[in-house]
Amino acid sequence: VKALNAYQQALDIRTSALGKDNTKVGDTLFRMGILQLKQQNYEEAEHCLERAMDIRTFYLPLDRPEITECFLPLVIVYKATHDDKSLEAILTRYVDNPGAYDAISMTLKAYILTELGQFYISHSKTFKGEKTLIKVMTEIPSVPELNGYRLVAATQLSKLYIATDRKKEAQALLQEGLTWPISTPNASMADEAKTLIKTIH
Repeated sequence: VKALNAYQQALDIRTSALGKDNTKVGDTLFRMGILQLKQQNYEEAEHCLERAMDIRTFYLPLDRPEITECFLPLVIVYKATHDDKSLEAILTRYVDNPGAYDAISMTLKAYILTELGQFYISHSKTFKGEKTLIKVMTEIPSVPELNGYRLVAATQLSKLYIATDRKKEAQALLQEGLTWPISTPNASMADEAKTLIKTIH
């Protein structure tokens, strides 16, 4: 509470002195949003983070770190509040902007494509989902720090293949995926693939 009160005071001062759309106001809103997110105050977090994103995107291109640091917390908020429209909009914001998409890190690309592919499949947009997850497999390099995302994509694709009676494709994809080296922090991403392959007969 003390931290939020301090941020609110700073926000009031900066807004009064610099104007409501100043980047310093955006910085304060971002920090407030992160604090609200940590406390699971999703509505307040969404308000602060969206305002911070709006201010920053007005002045900066999408590939700047100040923008991408707003992106991930907003994805978490939209998933927590089941705001599917906003979630799809923020995930496609980069994919639909080739200049920004090409400039962001490969890790962020992997994250966006994996999340978007799973989103499409969970909303019965299977063609879009399959196409997006295949992009994870073809566009993201096979290196230990990124193979976790590639294996998640392979697992989701395999589920789709199993559901459409393409079990051999699913099995081959999972077998290949489980040979990819994965960095230790992402090792748990292989758990679902290991479980799924046991169910294919």
